[in-house]
Amino acid sequence: MIRFLKRLLGGPPVPPSPSPSSRHDMPIHSSVEGNEDIIKGWQFCATLQLRTPLSVLKQHGRRVPLSPDGPPLITTEMWQGIWIHDVGDEFSMFDAHSMASEVGSVPANGGDYLPFLIAFRSITEGGASVGEKEVAIRDLLKQSGSAGTPYAKYHKAKELVDEVLPRTISLLPVSRPVRDELVAAGLNTLAKVEAASDKTLLAINGLGPKSLAGIRELLATTTTDKNGQRFAATMYSARQ
Repeated sequence: MIRFLKRLLGGPPVPPSPSPSSRHDMPIHSSVEGNEDIIKGWQFCATLQLRTPLSVLKQHGRRVPLSPDGPPLITTEMWQGIWIHDVGDEFSMFDAHSMASEVGSVPANGGDYLPFLIAFRSITEGGASVGEKEVAIRDLLKQSGSAGTPYAKYHKAKELVDEVLPRTISLLPVSRPVRDELVAAGLNTLAKVEAASDKTLLAINGLGPKSLAGIRELLATTTTDKNGQRFAATMYSARQ
């Protein structure tokens, strides 16, 4: 009705809403028609998780005016974020409310968790060596956000490093207890496991002939640096 009256009275044309069915980054019911007096445009809400790409995190809170083509496409997958209606500063969800994140409820503008994630993704998506990334992640967890939140409140350094930069020994087709036994025996790299005799490996508690065959097969085919203790997990190091 508002759209019809504006056309009838000669008001400025109102850009139509893009078809929600053609966009993975917009709500199913995203029509602006009938609400043009309060909807100013679109505002982007990123998913605040460790796996969210840096390029997406940097767009959190971005505002764009209404247009026939809709807001720009920022994400490559639905889970990474969504555009919501921008109703201006007076009613903006980014100013007064909270939102869900990987570490629980945080301010809708991201609070201290957003800059932490941006710094974290800058490290993991960067070109530094695995060793340098580990040092950088541990250093980051010693810092605090501008609002005073210690980043260590969000994640523990050891758990984060182990998740982002898993030990190369984890590539072996054996259970975690067996991997722990290998590390305890000083076999903490693929190179050391490869150099160990069958007798030595079979002496590891829980490691039998079938597991030994799987280990030898992997070591004969892997392209991973066998001397390295860690490698970058794909979901955290891939440039998107």
